[in-house]
Amino acid sequence: MNHLSKKRAIKDMIIDKADFWEKHEAVTPYLDAELDENPASENLVTPVEADALDEADLCIQCGACHYACPVVEISDDFMGPAAFAAAYRFEADVRDGNESRLTDVNQMGSGVWDCVKCFECAEACPKEINPIEKIGKLHNMLFQSGKADSNIATRHAVGFEKSMKKNGVLDEGGLVLYSELAGIVKHVPVALKMFTKGKIVPPWGITKSQNLDEIQKLIQSSSTAKF
Repeated sequence: MNHLSKKRAIKDMIIDKADFWEKHEAVTPYLDAELDENPASENLVTPVEADALDEADLCIQCGACHYACPVVEISDDFMGPAAFAAAYRFEADVRDGNESRLTDVNQMGSGVWDCVKCFECAEACPKEINPIEKIGKLHNMLFQSGKADSNIATRHAVGFEKSMKKNGVLDEGGLVLYSELAGIVKHVPVALKMFTKGKIVPPWGITKSQNLDEIQKLIQSSSTAKF
């Protein structure tokens, strides 16, 4: 039981999960669809369409990943990995017609872009659902739908792709510059120290990958995001 759970302890093995359920409810965790109440046939889902849920429907809402998340501990607004897994489960369902769920998880401060990718949620999940993987898929959904706003997190993703497409290797200094734009000034002292220690390579000093053509083809064939 981590620090956050201890703060909410009621008695042995019982904690107050009110915040968990509030955030779970905020992602519309149910099918939102216009279905015929008296259908003539079943509303069929193919095996391929069912597989797209990626076992997110196996979540038991235990709260283990939620209370293991360090962002949940320091931010009252952050929805948390369990809520995001639920959001993905219904957003990936072909029967769902909700138009606001992606917008809800796209908000800065509470949404998926504030995940720090520490993998604590994946470690804590007793069902091996891997909530951080679902968060990554929500990122892709936001890009594919054109709803992803320009912020540090989205520019980091775009900058990563541009760097790999250009060099076949990651230009870490260029990635920070591309991601943070005006905020780069605060990193100058640290960047100078890293440069003197050889931790940052200037753009003209980057050695392109010998497999650049292959890497570019892989990026082209696998990327479906609208950057």
